[in-house]
Amino acid sequence: MMRRGPLLFLLVGVVLGLVLANLRAQRHNEKAAFVLLVDIEFASEDDRDTALRHWRPVADHCRDNEPGTLTYEAAVSDSDPRRIVFLERYADKHTSYLKIHKSSQPFLKFRKKLADMNPIIKGHSYVATDIGFI
Repeated sequence: MMRRGPLLFLLVGVVLGLVLANLRAQRHNEKAAFVLLVDIEFASEDDRDTALRHWRPVADHCRDNEPGTLTYEAAVSDSDPRRIVFLERYADKHTSYLKIHKSSQPFLKFRKKLADMNPIIKGHSYVATDIGFI
């Protein structure tokens, strides 16, 4: 029969190891780029084109005024012309994305115009691994 002392010591060591590994991962993720992939389906190609026209000033604003916005690109689907995917990459989530980008006037204006078109929006967020290149 095994004594509780060594088993308890082993269990505490495993738990502490997991906690430390999680803290290291969180620290890494805070420094990693924040990535959004937003897939938007419009009712028509005309709505898609209208959205792209309204989106261009936001992209220009990001390029010229948001150094923490690393990538801000739209791509039209080659299989469904009513769909756009937006690839957005920010230096960090909290400052570059949440505080600066999401509160910018060009972005807020675009969001209102986009909402008026009532598209189907599917977005997902990610933390970059820095494996590969952009």
